[in-house]
Amino acid sequence: VNTGTRPDELTAALDAAPGPALVYVTAEWCTSCRVIEREVLPDPGVQAALARVTPIAVDVTRFDADGQALLDQLASVGPPTLVFLNTARSELPDSRLVGEFHAEDLIAALGRLEP
Repeated sequence: VNTGTRPDELTAALDAAPGPALVYVTAEWCTSCRVIEREVLPDPGVQAALARVTPIAVDVTRFDADGQALLDQLASVGPPTLVFLNTARSELPDSRLVGEFHAEDLIAALGRLEP
């Protein structure tokens, strides 16, 4: 997982991704993020679906100008937010996950990304 805290790091990670990407907005103080990381991401079905994408974590723990710029770049109000981007770096319509969600929701969203 590539992790960035600045807009240029996100851009570089997206440029380096060979195919579809999953951008995960997270922060150390985000309790919902801990639930997702403990209960959803380790799910075997989620792990299998994640193998098809490049996961990129965007850390807004230190909420400064870079953090706000990252949220603006992703049109996100804050963590947890998952943005699904196809190879052309366009967000899939109605695919974004915000707040807590279940493994099935993540698997379904990942399944709509082209290989």
